[in-house]
Amino acid sequence: QVLTPVDFDGVNPPPAGSPAYVLRLYDDAWEGGQDKVELWEVYIDWLDEGNSFLSGPTDIVSTPFDSELCPGSLFSCLPQPNGVLLDALQDVILNRAPYLNFGGHESILLHFAVDADGSNRAGLRWMELRKEEGGSWNLYQEGTYAPDDGLHRFVGGIGMDYSGNILMAYSVTGPGKQPSLRFTGRRADDPPGAMTVEEYEFGEGLSSQGSNRWGDYASMSIDPANGKDFWFTGEYMQANGNWGTKVLKAHLRRDSTDAGPKALLRPKDSAFLTDMEPVRVAIRNYGLKAVSGLSVSYSVDGAPLTTDIITESLAPGEEYEHTFSSSANLEAIGPHDFILFTSLEGDSARFNDTLRATIYKLPRRDVAVTGITGLENPVCDTFYQALVRLANAGADTLFSAAVSYQFNDGPAIQANWTGFLAPGEVAGVPILLGPLNGGVNTVSVTAGLPNGLPDEGPDNNNRQKDFMAFPEYETVLLQLLTDEYPEETTWELRDEAGNLLYTGGPFSQAEAITEEGLCLPAACYTVTLFDTFGDGLAGSSPGSFQATDGSGRILALLNEINFGNEITLDFCVPFQCALQLSATVSNETAPGAGDGQALLSLNNGIPPFEYSIDGGATFQPSPVFSGLAAGEYAVAVRDANQCQADTLLEVGSCSLMASAEVISVSGPGTEDGQVVVQVSGGVGPYAYSINGTDFQEENVFDELEEGDYLVVIRDEGTGCETSLAITVGFALNTEEAAFFGRRVKLFPNPTEGYVRIEVRGASDVAFLPLSILDEGGRAVRHGRLVTYGEVTKGVVSLYGLPAGVYYLHFHQERFPGLFAVVKK
Repeated sequence: QVLTPVDFDGVNPPPAGSPAYVLRLYDDAWEGGQDKVELWEVYIDWLDEGNSFLSGPTDIVSTPFDSELCPGSLFSCLPQPNGVLLDALQDVILNRAPYLNFGGHESILLHFAVDADGSNRAGLRWMELRKEEGGSWNLYQEGTYAPDDGLHRFVGGIGMDYSGNILMAYSVTGPGKQPSLRFTGRRADDPPGAMTVEEYEFGEGLSSQGSNRWGDYASMSIDPANGKDFWFTGEYMQANGNWGTKVLKAHLRRDSTDAGPKALLRPKDSAFLTDMEPVRVAIRNYGLKAVSGLSVSYSVDGAPLTTDIITESLAPGEEYEHTFSSSANLEAIGPHDFILFTSLEGDSARFNDTLRATIYKLPRRDVAVTGITGLENPVCDTFYQALVRLANAGADTLFSAAVSYQFNDGPAIQANWTGFLAPGEVAGVPILLGPLNGGVNTVSVTAGLPNGLPDEGPDNNNRQKDFMAFPEYETVLLQLLTDEYPEETTWELRDEAGNLLYTGGPFSQAEAITEEGLCLPAACYTVTLFDTFGDGLAGSSPGSFQATDGSGRILALLNEINFGNEITLDFCVPFQCALQLSATVSNETAPGAGDGQALLSLNNGIPPFEYSIDGGATFQPSPVFSGLAAGEYAVAVRDANQCQADTLLEVGSCSLMASAEVISVSGPGTEDGQVVVQVSGGVGPYAYSINGTDFQEENVFDELEEGDYLVVIRDEGTGCETSLAITVGFALNTEEAAFFGRRVKLFPNPTEGYVRIEVRGASDVAFLPLSILDEGGRAVRHGRLVTYGEVTKGVVSLYGLPAGVYYLHFHQERFPGLFAVVKK
């Protein structure tokens, strides 16, 4: 998570001995806990870095927020008219986070983008942290600026002048709004948590951005010469797809004479509004001078104005609650639009003189059809039961409702409901549909007569839905749980002839289940999962995949989540066994040692599994067989469906792994080539032979001419032999050695936690996935190595695992066997 440094503004420096500060936000959706801002103290000794340290964090707990605006995507997020999604700069406290010392208190100001309404509409959460003398940092005020207009506000800059006034400028975009710039703000004595300055657009967007990059350089600063001028720079769109930079200079002043309506206090939304509702409004003196003789007026639904005179004198900053002399007629069900305004001689800020509000007379009796569920996927049956969602949208408790539905061109069928629904609650009414037609079907539902009385809100009484049905086909449900990077994952489904039938992904929501319901003819199919990064569905929050039939029986199941770039799973409908078995073998370290190992792996099976190494005579729950002598073994596995797969494996009597670095000859006909041989996995000492020559103790062969060679390595301690084919070539640069064979280095081993891995012989793959297995063969972690030139390397962690022996299993056929690591 990115840290944002706190930046010093103002004329008063921080108190002597104060540290520097850095901030980050923390969303409880990441790892639980509470939404908060974390503050660290940074102590820096510029003369002796050993005396520098970081202290913290201090948790500044806020009201809940959701910082994820575009799940599953880092940069493509917010809409604009041309359809290209803009980067929201989510999950980070935005530049800058200014600090000011006012003497009596210190302040830190910050802001970041949040989901304003649960629909991933971006708004700006802003906060002021304060620290009193001798105290600690705490949250003084906060708010989320997101007017209810459907637009996104993001990539902002925020600042505080030397009087404590705040100005916040930001980008604005939406499906019908070209990327623009606006600002709002608040004065120091305004009520805490509110941006009271009317929003103003100072950079009108005239076209859309052609890429997702946006707003990298937004910044707000205070002019140190006067302490009151705000300077902001930000990006907006000029005409013809050209972006521009707008520089704003502004300062917040307070008018001498300024008053206006602040809020409509009464009436409130209710089902019991009458034709004589009192109207009460809050009036605020926003100016520097006391005011009196204020005129206040209102009108509702275009009716004649009611105007009263407030004779009381209002001091600067004072609020007054006024009840109008005439009432409002709100007897009709539905919305009622109020306009309230003030008139005051000398008022020099007319923008805050008018307030608009809508009050709703809610129905008492209102039953609503809010949806028809169960038909999201194609239906593979002749008859099917769907569910009507029936809601109480009125103020009275609902005890009964008349419900009817019509299927295709058939007659209306009654499905009346009785029960108990409090206001706002929802019930499900089952409806049986059929016989279904192959192709498009239509169902329409009507509800009414709440509690046997006329419905006062009939606009929500009807719902119609089209859905697909294939009565002769089989039901198949594909369920995919995405990992942290859903945009990497896709899938495709093919029939036995290889024809592409369906595809899915890439996905946008991380760690979420996506389902695809299919109707398939009885046959066998292959589903292939792809991962562009090369680590399958592995990670700190691993994913999963399965295919089930209409009865919930598992047809295919992903057992190996770290499958690299792709994996195929076969299944049939109706169900047939498709268990696939493979084995990873570690040979004996020496003939007769009896320390061979076998790890059985499978796909398309349903746990729990049982494994056998004696042809199915006996089974065990662990896939690992240890203490094996050299020889051939008939292995088998069976799953919860009693499906069984078998194969033969062979345990060899040697585990030697050889490699060589070869220096080419410097020219045609020369004999200055060289081979240096390395070997591991044996007891030693080793003897070496090349092209049938006598064995020698030295692992270096000099004075070689261009050509192909066969090197044989013999372990004198065990008698084991292995061979390695190499080529001595011709190269102008003879200092660069060519590598042949395989080499795996693990260090430190034993280890307290981290293990560094270096592999030679896999330079043709960009990534080498691996699993960490415990002694029972269970995968406890997954990882991957990255190829840099000729070396494939990386670091894995055993921290958090109990002490003991673990095995690294490389998912590459050139590196069979298990590589032991000891965790201390």
